[in-house]
Amino acid sequence: MTTPRRGTPVIGNEPFDVDTQQRVIELWGRRVPVAGIASQLGIKAWSVDKYIHRWLRSVGTPDAERRRKQENLALDELERAAWSIVVHPGYQVSISGQIAMNAVPDEGTPMPLEDNGRRLEALRTLVRIHERRARLNGLDAPKRANISPTLAQALAAVELLEREADRSEVTPMAERN
Repeated sequence: MTTPRRGTPVIGNEPFDVDTQQRVIELWGRRVPVAGIASQLGIKAWSVDKYIHRWLRSVGTPDAERRRKQENLALDELERAAWSIVVHPGYQVSISGQIAMNAVPDEGTPMPLEDNGRRLEALRTLVRIHERRARLNGLDAPKRANISPTLAQALAAVELLEREADRSEVTPMAERN
């Protein structure tokens, strides 16, 4: 594995490649899932995400907003499908194709067993959809804060420390022995 030259843009641990970004955007535009793009191009899925986000930041706002809206609509569709499974999970089916019934019938009538595995997987999918939506819309981006003090704040802090030092009865380490 070769390391990129100093100053070369990097996506994750991989050197940034314009051709790879163009292929990623082309496949993404054709609605290929991120995992599919990653496997086709032989890169990691998080690198695909970084290529997409880098491209969205580089293009003009109207185009990025249009793509973001398209992606949000696709996520809406996936979310509706996942919710339909959560609400109507279906029934467990035996190997022979028979609907599984509960072993101890209540009130004399056996009831079909719901497939909770499908419901749990749909809930996991909903969590992933919400994570993707948060990344897409920048909801999980860290907040930037200016923590560098101004000169006036720094001088005020130094003055406060000097006053505290004058008031305290601190003896230097050399004088303690």
